Amino acid sequence: MKKLKLLSLFMLLVLVIVGCATKTEVTTSADDTTKVESKEAQETKDNTKEADATKEVKRPVELTLTMRTEWYKEGWQAVEKHINENADALGFSLKIDKIAGGAEGDQIIKARFATGDISDFIEQSSVSEHALNYGGINTVVEIDGDWTANFPDSLLSSSIYSNDGKIYGMPIDSTQLTGMFYNKRVFEEAGAEVPTTWDELLVACEQIKAYGVTPVYFSSKDAWTTTFYLNEGFIREYDVTPEQEFYAKLNTGKLKFEDMDLLKDTMIKSKELIDLGYAQSSFLADTYDNAQQALAEGTAAMYPNATWVIDEINSKYPEKVNDIGAFAIPFDDKGRSSSFAPFALMMTSNCKDKEVGMKFIEYIGSVEVQQLFASAQPGLWTCEGVTSEVLTAVSDMVAWLDEGRVNVWYGSQMTYPQDVALAEHSQAFLAGAESVDDAMKAVDSEMIKQAKAKGDVNFAE
Repeated sequence: MKKLKLLSLFMLLVLVIVGCATKTEVTTSADDTTKVESKEAQETKDNTKEADATKEVKRPVELTLTMRTEWYKEGWQAVEKHINENADALGFSLKIDKIAGGAEGDQIIKARFATGDISDFIEQSSVSEHALNYGGINTVVEIDGDWTANFPDSLLSSSIYSNDGKIYGMPIDSTQLTGMFYNKRVFEEAGAEVPTTWDELLVACEQIKAYGVTPVYFSSKDAWTTTFYLNEGFIREYDVTPEQEFYAKLNTGKLKFEDMDLLKDTMIKSKELIDLGYAQSSFLADTYDNAQQALAEGTAAMYPNATWVIDEINSKYPEKVNDIGAFAIPFDDKGRSSSFAPFALMMTSNCKDKEVGMKFIEYIGSVEVQQLFASAQPGLWTCEGVTSEVLTAVSDMVAWLDEGRVNVWYGSQMTYPQDVALAEHSQAFLAGAESVDDAMKAVDSEMIKQAKAKGDVNFAE
């Protein structure tokens, strides 16, 4: 019996020891699990932080672009929308800074380059003009890349996009042609025919005036719009001095504006339209925007400008755009036109991330994005492989290219761009504030001033 009690006590002791051991093991296991779970939670938090940091690094870079308000048309609107809707995938977004046009816009850009407060990209008329007037070629950077295969070499090598053999500008927007845009409905109702001579133009003006509509609209508050007769005036001068020789002499000071009789005759003829009562009485106070509305709505029958005015009308008055046709202003019974190459898109030296900037350039220069431009904004596009519908007025003008009636815009062929000076003095002439001779002498003085500022020893005063 005693042995039995001892055995029972021994067994109880064993069970207690085992029970304690088991309890200890479970408790230890629970502590370890808690520690593991705590470690995993910490690692998850650390991974989350790393992921958040990664997301922050990959956030799209906001690129900025400065352009004149009138250049912000359907093409850029469509592309800007596409960029900002796909910014995460592209790696960049776009903010477009729209400034005034004409002389006011020029002053804004000059001031910003002077202070270094300039955007990542800028759209200008040409690289040559930019280099001369906005602080030199060092204010923009070379943008040669794969995108250049989509554009003609002959175009890219011009001074509009290149300097010293390096490409600084990308062709952007469509090619523009100058001419007289007219409201076909007004012509038909007034019984007027599309003129092919200057005398026929005056006859049409008289018929339209009798019908009760302003024959020719002048938007002279915007000085730049007064130069569209001058485009044809320059072409007339080529009949006296062949084009290449003409600019060789003009760019070295051997040919003066005051000596250009046919250019001055063109100015006199344009003012004749005002003096004969064929322009609206408020022409000095009216703007480019006013002209678009008047032409589209038929309160004016004709307006001289370039094909970008059709882009504007198509945007603002799409139901009216097919009422507008075009003819070349028939000075000397020869209707001819000037062409403007597409604007130049440039990356500034101020661009905050040039690697991303080049991605933007390659994106904009791709056939797919150029097609996006062209589909949103019909016109004459230079990117190879891009197709576009052509509006009625532009269709009228395409034949001029085939017939050899189009010359390159004078401003892109001049060493010292005079468009601003010509605009200001053309405006003063139309207002009666200057004679045609005084206006042209003033332009010559401005050219001499620019040549001296550049230190051009080959320029003859």
